[in-house]
Amino acid sequence: MLHRCGQVPRDGRPNAVFWRLLTTSTAVSSDSIAAIRNIGIIAHIDAGKTTITERMLFYAGYTQRIGDVDSGSTVTDYLPAERARGITITSACIPLLWNSHRINLIDTPGHIDFTMEVERSVRVLDGAVVLLDGVAGVEAQTEGVWRQANRYRIPRILVANKMDRPGASFKRAIAAVASRLKGWGQPVAVQIPLIQETNSGPRFVAVADLVSRCVISFDASDTGSVVERSAFGSEAEFSDVLLSGGIARSKEEAASFCNSLALARADLVEKLSALDDTVVEAFLDADTVHMNVSEAVLKTGLRQLTLEGKIVPVLCASAFKNIGVQPVMDAVIEYLPNPAERQPATGTLPNGNLVKIEHTSSKFCAIAFKIIHDENRGAMVFIRVYSGVLEPKTILFNSTRNITERATKLLQMYADDYEEIPKVSVGNIACLVGLSDTRTGDTLLIASEHGINAQAAAKYAPQPPSALVTRQTWSTTKPASRPLTAFTLETIQLPEPVFVRSVEAATNSDARKLDYALTALTREDPSLVVVRDEDSGQTLLGGMGELHLEIAGERLRDTHRCKTLMGPVAIAYRETLSTEVVKGRIEYDKEIFGKHSKVTIGLEIDVLPLDHPEKEWVDLAAILRNHGSANTVDLSQVDMKDVFPSPLTIIPGSNRTRKDPTSEKEAKLLSPPGYPSIPDIYDALRAGIDASLARGAILGFPVVNVRVTVTELKLFKQELSSLSGIRAAVGRCMRDVMRGANGGDSRGFKSPMRLLEPVMDLTITVAERYVGNVTKDLTGTRRGSIVSLDNENRDDSDGEGGYAGRVITATVPLGTMVGYSTELRGMTAGTGVFSMKLLGYGQMSTDREEAVVQAAKGY
Repeated sequence: MLHRCGQVPRDGRPNAVFWRLLTTSTAVSSDSIAAIRNIGIIAHIDAGKTTITERMLFYAGYTQRIGDVDSGSTVTDYLPAERARGITITSACIPLLWNSHRINLIDTPGHIDFTMEVERSVRVLDGAVVLLDGVAGVEAQTEGVWRQANRYRIPRILVANKMDRPGASFKRAIAAVASRLKGWGQPVAVQIPLIQETNSGPRFVAVADLVSRCVISFDASDTGSVVERSAFGSEAEFSDVLLSGGIARSKEEAASFCNSLALARADLVEKLSALDDTVVEAFLDADTVHMNVSEAVLKTGLRQLTLEGKIVPVLCASAFKNIGVQPVMDAVIEYLPNPAERQPATGTLPNGNLVKIEHTSSKFCAIAFKIIHDENRGAMVFIRVYSGVLEPKTILFNSTRNITERATKLLQMYADDYEEIPKVSVGNIACLVGLSDTRTGDTLLIASEHGINAQAAAKYAPQPPSALVTRQTWSTTKPASRPLTAFTLETIQLPEPVFVRSVEAATNSDARKLDYALTALTREDPSLVVVRDEDSGQTLLGGMGELHLEIAGERLRDTHRCKTLMGPVAIAYRETLSTEVVKGRIEYDKEIFGKHSKVTIGLEIDVLPLDHPEKEWVDLAAILRNHGSANTVDLSQVDMKDVFPSPLTIIPGSNRTRKDPTSEKEAKLLSPPGYPSIPDIYDALRAGIDASLARGAILGFPVVNVRVTVTELKLFKQELSSLSGIRAAVGRCMRDVMRGANGGDSRGFKSPMRLLEPVMDLTITVAERYVGNVTKDLTGTRRGSIVSLDNENRDDSDGEGGYAGRVITATVPLGTMVGYSTELRGMTAGTGVFSMKLLGYGQMSTDREEAVVQAAKGY
């Protein structure tokens, strides 16, 4: 049976009129949620994500010719930096039509510096295609994206790509998956590659489908768009198909393929039988002959077990050689879920209760997961819709920021191209224009569906944005309380920056553009953080790596037309408390902006207990997961009855329903007349403490892993008591304590604070002969510790030998890794590769800390 794909009569980039007809045809209704697949392609760098995406676009009829990464002609890599370097930097979304289904496809980066792009893409996916390099197997970032998919419980399929290359091994790749990719289902092969051994090396010629019992071959001379499927029902028929089609050149080679098929089919049936009773019954009905179990039974079992996360179907392909891509697209539809088959999203109401957002709900709910900047249209916000329908010119309520904004237009994105659409329905992905204050991870609702009419929307108008936007200033001042039904979805976790570079405008005209350009850049990429160094006056740009910051500088120049001067790469340290607890108390008596304030404040700072005391570093990611922030603030010891010089007003509460805590009304305390309200006082205390913790006492880096407890607060006369005075008082007390003073001059005092340096989990892959030089360099000048030394994805049980490469795993301070890429290439004749991720922050030796401080301050 022959099947031809990609017969659209046009050249290069898509014809918008044709594509509009294609996506709105009767073949698939955009309102049919069962026909939608939201999938992403995730993998280590250079596994072939963009290459396989290009083939999918071609076979689906989106393009007429196949783009090439090396020549910079791909659809999804549209940024100049992407085409110049041949890597994916930003995720790109394109809808495809395949077998009467709509596939919303997201191509993601593989470089560790751009892991934020993967994180926010995985957040909105229903399924994933994980690519493996058939030669390299499971690599460092493969494990990283696998863990990201685990966190959101994303069903997935695996594809062993590059099976045409010498040294590729399907068995070894599956064994590496089973041993290294944990936390999800076991890998189950649903195909095997048919590879001929020739004098010039192995030749990948076809794929044997274990489920449908057919041989799939591809016409390479016609870009692989002609697919021939030859069915078989037994091993003898399989042998005949191989010989008649020229896939096997001899009976001996056919017998070898038959043996591989029988073992793989038996393994498939046995693994499914262990998890699905229906497959067991079908196996018994087939007289315990593995080959006789029907395709329908296996597909039903595979789909159900994939959705449950018990198995991961494994396919094989060579995207560059145009082999095996169409079966991957078929598997996306057959095995991965539609939006209705996923667990409903969970929202949090203002009172803290949780609510399920069912896809059948008529009320609109979406999450903003990506923002890009367009020169003509401004900010364009990508959304994933979880319920309801949205039309243009609708007033939206951003429940995360408590603001309203109008979505002026709806767009369907095709990488960097787009067209206007009349609506977006549940389960789909689209782009909104007109949202100037929405950020990545925000929840969007229709204002009128939550009791906010056009007149009431004015109360929720966004505040004027700051000229310099940092992660800390993203939260908008709330002008009104959130409606009781306005829930918020789980937001997207932002990674902490580990490298920083100073940035300044090249000319006076660029200086006027810089603040706006940085605001737009950090809104597009929230893993970039902008801070202002108050001592030096420098603007610092923080990011995930050297390449990340280099490309950020290029985007300022190319996208935002702002020429900048970037300083050298520096390390984003952290500060923490070196002793168990420090205390401070001051009487603040000063004039602020012409108004006299007087406040007495007492507090203590102690170190948060570590979840894993055996670790030699502070796991900041774990602290953020457990506490919601890098530090905690305890105001419970402040007795409001002792704060004011005059008595409080107490309104008794009525505990009417003890079984329902939400209906219990506690006694309410009111401030004496003329004083700030008690909630505002608490907010002022937190604001002052947070501002002080954002800038440490040694080099001004953020303070982490401490708990601040306010032990005393005393106000005086009404005219001396203001919120700004409370904020200033607690901030002054915090600074004094962190500098080592106790309410006085800090000169001569030794600060109890210490610097923490980023500690990285480093993975290096090198040839055997370079292991000695690399490990000596790591443990010497770089102050690293070797954790393990393994063979790369080695599995001796497969009968095909292991990889020649060695994998060195180590922990190493980030400060010693600046420029390591160049040095590793020099030590390994250009063959070594490495990746690293943040483990946490470790304390520095006294000598090392003094050297860092001297280098930073110049004295």
